[in-house]
Amino acid sequence: MAELRAADLMAGQALSLGDELMLTAIRELTSRQGYAPTVRELMAHRGFTSPHTVQWYLNRLRDTGYVTWRPGGRRTLRITPLDSITPPVI
Repeated sequence: MAELRAADLMAGQALSLGDELMLTAIRELTSRQGYAPTVRELMAHRGFTSPHTVQWYLNRLRDTGYVTWRPGGRRTLRITPLDSITPPVI
C-alpha cells in the first residue's frame, strides 16, 4: 500500500479506494499466476458481476498512467513503474 501512496504523490492525483483495490488485485493475480490477469479474472477476484466495471477501472488507471496494455493483445496488462508516471501539467 505504501507503493500506491508514493504513486499518488508522483501522479499528483489521489487514487480512489476502488482504484487502489484494482491495482492490488492486478498485483496479486500477476504474482500468483506469473502473468497478467484477464478482465474476467479481475472481475471474479473483485466480486464484480460485469466485465464493464473492471474495464471502467482499467480505463481510469490507464488514463492516469498507472497501468498500460497493448490493445487487442492477450494478457498485456502491466502496472506502470513508479519512475515512469508523469505528473499532470496544470
